Amino acid sequence: MAYNFLCKATSEPNWSEINRLLGSCDRLEAFPMIESSDAEYGLAISIPMKQIGAIAYEQFVRVQKVLRTTYGFTIYDMYYGKEVDEKHLVILKEEIT
Repeated sequence: MAYNFLCKATSEPNWSEINRLLGSCDRLEAFPMIESSDAEYGLAISIPMKQIGAIAYEQFVRVQKVLRTTYGFTIYDMYYGKEVDEKHLVILKEEIT
């Protein structure tokens, strides 16, 4: 099992900047997703079970904040089917760390 997240934005982000951001996170795996409608841009992020821990959680929190505030992404936890907000980050912290 892994922790999987779907990130969606309505305008195309700067993929080069996002690649640099994610390149600094050795505990996260990510890849862009192509939406068939061209109205949304997607990014999948995963934390493999072998990578969980405090560092993985810190990297995820940093990335999700940048994606949300700088690029307008909405991030969803695929296990819970919920949007990742401050309240949900508390739940994730307990599980990941």
